[in-house]
Amino acid sequence: MEYLDILDEKGNKTGKKDTRENIHKLGLLHSEVAAFIYTDTGKVILQKRKSNKATYAGVWSVTGGHVLAGENNEEAILREIKEELNLNIEKEKVIFVTTYKSKKVKDDVINNKFFSIYNVEISENQFETIKIQKEELEDIKLFSIEEIESIMNSGDKQYKFPQNSEMAIKLIKKEGW
Repeated sequence: MEYLDILDEKGNKTGKKDTRENIHKLGLLHSEVAAFIYTDTGKVILQKRKSNKATYAGVWSVTGGHVLAGENNEEAILREIKEELNLNIEKEKVIFVTTYKSKKVKDDVINNKFFSIYNVEISENQFETIKIQKEELEDIKLFSIEEIESIMNSGDKQYKFPQNSEMAIKLIKKEGW
């Protein structure tokens, strides 16, 4: 059972925690993270979620997930990358992009969160070593920056990106892509 820290309106930990299910049922503030992982050749990794997932089934997106109780955001994104892609990333490679507050209600799930986005550069060789977490993912694929921008502008429901993803893409492009 996953426990998450409950946050106040400013994004600070309150010292309380609850199960992921209760937090989403009650609409309590919590933290989630995502990373735009890109190669040294300027391609972004998107992963396809399993078709049987409760949310965003079969959708292509960036790596991410919930921040567990006791974790900070950087620890959470490193854990998610390790779990989902079997990549060991050095903390120095995790570059903060932005955080935003979001509240979405769908059916009986209230996702009230602070969402932080990061950029992570890996080598093309590291991409070749990825072993996806079969319980969570169906596939991964490299996309050019131009393809990502086109998808983001298309509104295609097969793809899901965090709000403010343009900021992450701009930062990747400033690296020379």
